[in-house]
Parts: sequence; structure tokens; C-alpha cells
Amino acid sequence: MTAAFTPVNPLRPGVEINFAGHILTVPPLHRLLWKKHAPTSFKQLADLEASLQSGQDMAAAEQSFDLQCAVVFDALHLNYPSLSQDDFDGIADVLSMQAAFPAAMGDVARARSAVSKNAQAVSPSGILTGMPTPPASSPTPDGALSVPGA
Repeated sequence: MTAAFTPVNPLRPGVEINFAGHILTVPPLHRLLWKKHAPTSFKQLADLEASLQSGQDMAAAEQSFDLQCAVVFDALHLNYPSLSQDDFDGIADVLSMQAAFPAAMGDVARARSAVSKNAQAVSPSGILTGMPTPPASSPTPDGALSVPGA
């Protein structure tokens, strides 16, 4: 089964990031979403990142990834309102999150740096190539993107 999600028109500006072969634009959070996440998530994330520096706490790594995913899902939902949590869970990975989280936080330079590094590092076969990976699918004439396996 293939799920489709349609982007809004016009897209909010952001950083284009490859999520499992799907090029999606991650905009920065707007004020209401920032307020939703800021009170607890960002403090928690900072504490978890400090814990990860010790290299001992895998539960902290999982919590950190989950918090980043929550922020990025909300940011993506601004441009792709039909993107479901299940669709997102099927395309979010560690490489895409290295760029997507800074993009959602408005750190465009860090996000673009991560996109560039990731594009140079990994090919679809997993071989280091130095070439960006092409998207796995293209938008349909109505602008919808399909997510394989969702």
C-alpha cells in the first residue's frame, strides 16, 4: 500500500531534506509551535544531549530522537498537512533528522551543512559516493507525493 501526502501551495520556505528518498521542505516552527515545544522539550533535549555525551545512556538517545521527531513532524505538518504520524515514522531516519531538526529550529546554516554532508556520504546502495541520492518517487500531477510501504 502507498500513502500520499499533498503539500500546501505555496510551501512555507525551509530546507529541502531527503527523507527515505522523498525530498520534503522542512520550514522553521512558527510561534505557536515554538511555544508548544519550548517549555519542556528543549530543556529535556539539552539534558538528554548532555547525557549522551557520556556515551552510556541508550535510553537517552532514544528519548532525544523521539523529541527531535516530534518537533520535525510538527514542522513538516505545516507544509504537508496530510502527512500522518505513521507516514512520518516510516521515512524519518537518523540521517534525515541530522538536517531536519536544525531546519525546524530555524538554524538553516546547520541544516544545509548536514544535508550537504549526508548527500556526499551515502548512496542508495549504502556505498560512499560523493553524489546526492535521487528521490525514490516524484510528485504526481496534483502535487502529491507517495510513500512506498506506508
